Amino acid sequence: MSKCKEAARCILDAHKGASHQDADGLLFGGDEWETPDELFACLETACLSLTGSTFGIDVCASAVNQKVPLGEATNGYWAIAEDSLSKDAEEWRDAGPCWMNPPYSNPAPWLEKAHAVQDAGGIVFALIPAALETRYFRDHVTGVADTILILSRRIRFVGATASAKGPNVVAIYRPHLGDTRWVPFDITPQEAGSGRRGK
Repeated sequence: MSKCKEAARCILDAHKGASHQDADGLLFGGDEWETPDELFACLETACLSLTGSTFGIDVCASAVNQKVPLGEATNGYWAIAEDSLSKDAEEWRDAGPCWMNPPYSNPAPWLEKAHAVQDAGGIVFALIPAALETRYFRDHVTGVADTILILSRRIRFVGATASAKGPNVVAIYRPHLGDTRWVPFDITPQEAGSGRRGK
């Protein structure tokens, strides 16, 4: 069984009642960091296992760093410049499941929107810094997201010359099944973006 499928199974186990209660950082500067393709593929496998569908839209991207292609079953991406935050939660829900790697300089409004989408019955996966000490994390992630995937390695974003300064998590917003679940999510060095030359 692949690591992605094992990780997806761990998420499903957590949602069946297994308890995972284990548990600073900004990146290098700037907000246009592309998620490594291998990590995105692994998370899309998890999305498929959890929801029965792959990602329908990348809600805060650009033509350069978007991850969801436009296709018959997908909506491609909404550019940050299009202000996807101004779209209502139902529009996000209907376009999803949603993927986002929000601007790390100010993720709070994006996570607040993810919460609204969750309340509207939608699903959002958000790749964010594991900044547990921050107000945005306390207000919009812990106790709000249904699941928090704890990535086992630091990510090296596409085009970066080094791995992120701090750890990352993926917060999964979907209609709540109880308390927030903290799930270890094992990723390989390749999925974390290691071994790739910066652009």
